[in-house]
Amino acid sequence: MPSRYDDNPDIAIGIKLPLTNGQRGWFEQSYTTLDAAKSNLKNLLLTMKGERMMQPNFGTDLMMMIFEQDDGTLADKLRATIIDAVEYWLPYLRLDKVNVENGLAGDDNNVNRFNISLTFSLLNDPKRLDSLTFTLDTTNI
Repeated sequence: MPSRYDDNPDIAIGIKLPLTNGQRGWFEQSYTTLDAAKSNLKNLLLTMKGERMMQPNFGTDLMMMIFEQDDGTLADKLRATIIDAVEYWLPYLRLDKVNVENGLAGDDNNVNRFNISLTFSLLNDPKRLDSLTFTLDTTNI
């Protein structure tokens, strides 16, 4: 069941990431619960632990992990880190698919690059899916 605010295009629920100028105010806003959840998910995964003031455990160690030596299990460790963080910090989300691919699996040979794609939904509305795709590599730091 979507939020009662999802049907009202005049009520903003949150702000979108990355921060950009909006048409109705200072920042671009999200008007559905699923869109706000997507911004929250992106914020959680790309925040390094210790980076957020007063919440030193918020975030993940994904950025640090890409420097670890890959013994063939690093993609699985990244996937587990993502799942653990979402279960703890965003318990209202359901991860339907978490795909982590090393850069070697693609067209390039960058061993410190991981392509991550997630498909998720809200627990209370599992039929409406959204996705988030991003690349983790040493140039993000």
